[in-house]
Amino acid sequence: MKKATLIFSCLIFAFLALACSSDDASSDVDSMTPVVFESLSVSENLSFTDEPITLTLNASSFSTVDFVFSDPNMTSRKIDKTTYEISASKGLEGSVSVELSNGGSSETQSVDLEFVEHGVVNSNIVEGIKIDVDTTERLLEVLGEPHGKLFHTSRNEETWGYYSGVLFTVNTLTNIITSAEINTYSRILQSYKGDVIIQTYPYLINNSLDFSGSERGKMDEIVDKFGLPSFTFTGTLPSPLVSLKRELRAPTSSAQGVYQYAYFHDNNQEHSIYVLFYSDAIDNYKDEYLLGLWVD
Repeated sequence: MKKATLIFSCLIFAFLALACSSDDASSDVDSMTPVVFESLSVSENLSFTDEPITLTLNASSFSTVDFVFSDPNMTSRKIDKTTYEISASKGLEGSVSVELSNGGSSETQSVDLEFVEHGVVNSNIVEGIKIDVDTTERLLEVLGEPHGKLFHTSRNEETWGYYSGVLFTVNTLTNIITSAEINTYSRILQSYKGDVIIQTYPYLINNSLDFSGSERGKMDEIVDKFGLPSFTFTGTLPSPLVSLKRELRAPTSSAQGVYQYAYFHDNNQEHSIYVLFYSDAIDNYKDEYLLGLWVD
């Protein structure tokens, strides 16, 4: 009986010893097996700041994931072991480096990403498009095909309209975007493809002006945010450059005049916003509707 008990005890000890060795071996394999990092893929390389980019890891034999961002305004959010969302709090171009490790080895791969901001920035960037710099190639990359087009062959221009409330003017000789009209009310664009409804622009203009909640923009909102121009333009720009007003069409007994107010960002002639409105006098802007707002 004692002999049987001894044999049984030895068998239990041998089994336990074997089980512990298997766990250790499994642990050793994890730390000693090289990390396999086959690829790093993203849903897209360009996105708006309110739309995260999905990053997918095609990898195995790793236990830790570390991110290194070239810009501190970028962040990551884990979806599952191999899927993450990359976001940015402002418009930027940067790289994301991902290091996979298991305590014994590590592998790193990187990808370049770009985020652009909705809205008008510094009176010269509209929906990520730099006025007088970017071409239709960039416009297609950021916003895709326009929802409507107008052709102005007599002056070598096209208008590209988007549902989101912005119409870009394109120089057809250079393909450069020369201006952007911001829709301050919902209206119909009579495109060559048919009528297209362009909605009120829903994003901030220079981080302050917002028409998204109004039925139709009024000049009061413009002057409240940017001030009333004091310089009247008669053919010569002021030096130093300041905001200005000008008469485009004088009023008559049967029709109001057409007036323009222009505002320059940081006194830079290349970065400006101008608005048009009807009135009976150049300073009588109150309660007058905007005819249009352009980033030029």
